[in-house]
Amino acid sequence: MTDDLIDKLKKLGELRDSGVLDQTEFEAMKKSLLAGLTPAPNVEREEPVATLPNEAVSATATVSDAPKKPLECAKCGWSGTVNDTVCEFCGTELGQPADAGPKYILDASGNPQNAQAAAMKSPQQPSKLPAVLTFMLIVALAIWGGISLISSGHNEQGGFLDEGAAMVDAQQLIEARLKDPSSATFLKKDIVAKQHPFYMVHCSVDAANSFGAKGRINFLVVIEIDNKSGAFKYDKNNCVQKSSDPPTIAEISSMKALNSWPLAK
Repeated sequence: MTDDLIDKLKKLGELRDSGVLDQTEFEAMKKSLLAGLTPAPNVEREEPVATLPNEAVSATATVSDAPKKPLECAKCGWSGTVNDTVCEFCGTELGQPADAGPKYILDASGNPQNAQAAAMKSPQQPSKLPAVLTFMLIVALAIWGGISLISSGHNEQGGFLDEGAAMVDAQQLIEARLKDPSSATFLKKDIVAKQHPFYMVHCSVDAANSFGAKGRINFLVVIEIDNKSGAFKYDKNNCVQKSSDPPTIAEISSMKALNSWPLAK
């Protein structure tokens, strides 16, 4: 037995005597040394357990036993119960700063459990208000434009609206002179002369006579527009006369003379 081994055995005995090693540990390490193994004893020192004074223990117990207060939402100020962890109003996680953002809660099936999750799950529908306003604006402009167009057409000398209205009125005057107005078929209506406020309309019409036989008749009609009221006026006795197709210059001149047609400037 070497001196080194003897010194190690003595140290093991001292550790056993001092209580660091118990008898079982001492025997195991001694056997290892005698078998030629030289494991170094690894003994951990036990640190003393710090104990709190009675006053500190009492204070700790008081704090832990204190009732929990509900957390207040830092973003909107909402306050629920002590079990709430998320603001039910804005979705912000309680105890988080105001800029932490909302927390979206979904159940196991992926369905929203709060308003924020529902908003995230359901895409926002585009507002219909702009389309409605656009439609209303278009209708308003169309009405305004139509009124302006009618106004300008009636007041303008030789306006196309006056021409169309003159042809409609001429047809009505001719129908009033036919034996059977219901049989009338107007084949054409043309403005053959105009000098505001006078219009001369030529019409070709197929209509039945007193015997029921249908034939073609051509008429010249002179109509005058009242500049103040915009209404049509005419000479009852001379405004409608039969003519040729097309009307001759002599027929047109005669109609002008009969209806006080203004002289050309």
